[in-house]
Amino acid sequence: MSSTAVPTPPPARVDARTAAWSWPSRLVAAFSGTPGLVVKLVLLAAVNGIAVWAAVILAALTAIATVYLYVTMWGFTIKL
Repeated sequence: MSSTAVPTPPPARVDARTAAWSWPSRLVAAFSGTPGLVVKLVLLAAVNGIAVWAAVILAALTAIATVYLYVTMWGFTIKL
């Protein structure tokens, strides 16, 4: 018995637009769950480390500038 009334559709072809839209969904799926949590924590730790380093450098530069301004304000010169 043949079924000629309802033909089966051909398989869908993957074109460039379909492939381009599928990589973001695969990327989101790859970074969900435990791997995504680990990546987020590592990035957060790196950003916090950079912020602490910048704060230390800023505090050191502020201290040096303050000492220099107070010494020159009272007429002393710094000879190294």
